[in-house]
Amino acid sequence: MVVSELTMHPAMGVYPAAYRAMVGEIRAAYDYAVAHRDVLQLMPCYCGCASPGHGRNGHKNNYDCYVAETNADGSVSLDLHATTCYTCVGITSDVVGMMRSGATDLTFIRRAIDTKWSKYGPSTPTKYPPAN
Repeated sequence: MVVSELTMHPAMGVYPAAYRAMVGEIRAAYDYAVAHRDVLQLMPCYCGCASPGHGRNGHKNNYDCYVAETNADGSVSLDLHATTCYTCVGITSDVVGMMRSGATDLTFIRRAIDTKWSKYGPSTPTKYPPAN
């Protein structure tokens, strides 16, 4: 396992100090992101984190707001951007809420995210969910 001060590996009970300090909705969003990469990689972010000067030359999707690197051993290196960004966490919370309400069509969820959040800033260059 690649270990850094931001390495998280839930299956092995490894949680960095930065994660343990998170509370409430922020921790829930990180938990969801780590467990649902497949979903959040298809959801954009509208906080401006796609700009070239941000982080790893810009985020590509909402998952990137939480995870800087996914390692072969199943661990992840966290990106702490979302710890201070209401937009990132709000988008994730909306995805979670729609899925808990029974929405399973990622195209429907993506459209809802685009509709609600696009007024807050430019979108990340996120690929669209495949048609069902």
